Amino acid sequence: MGIAEARTRVIKSAGNFEAWIVANDNPNDDYSAGPSAHAWEIYRTGSGALEDSNAASSPPGSSSDESNGYVTAVYRVLEAVPHSSSVHIFSANDYVVFAFSKHWLDEVWIPSGYRRADGRPLAHEAYWRLIAELRRDANLQVTAERLKSRSDWKHGDNYKRLMIRVRRALEAYNRPRPGRDDR
Repeated sequence: MGIAEARTRVIKSAGNFEAWIVANDNPNDDYSAGPSAHAWEIYRTGSGALEDSNAASSPPGSSSDESNGYVTAVYRVLEAVPHSSSVHIFSANDYVVFAFSKHWLDEVWIPSGYRRADGRPLAHEAYWRLIAELRRDANLQVTAERLKSRSDWKHGDNYKRLMIRVRRALEAYNRPRPGRDDR
């Protein structure tokens, strides 16, 4: 699935949601760029009901940069929630968290044409543009919170469960398949 291809919104009624995201990268044996993988769980705030959960690896030939996985997960979470909802993202990735908690996306990147405060081009610009567009078009309110350690994760199990899914996505990517010559 290309980054511009939208998937069907899986959550049907608007509301307040919590999204827990993780990502990891997996360079190839020769240390060239391999896949990154990401996973998320979306809960309805208050009831704690699990609304959506998924994991995926990056397309062949894309960066093994772990931040790519996190940014992809943010996009997929925002794509899954209904219009006019609010989403609070929990993550251990500063890049993603600060985009919303320190308003880097709205106050630095968008006004500067998606450049960093020091003037250099923003990494993952295509995804950040899509995230900004999706958030605007779907009227989504997004906040984020940094989790400092695995013990910060809700009930202590979210991190472990999501990292298992990320590792499985990476293993599936690396599993030999007949006719596959994209690595």
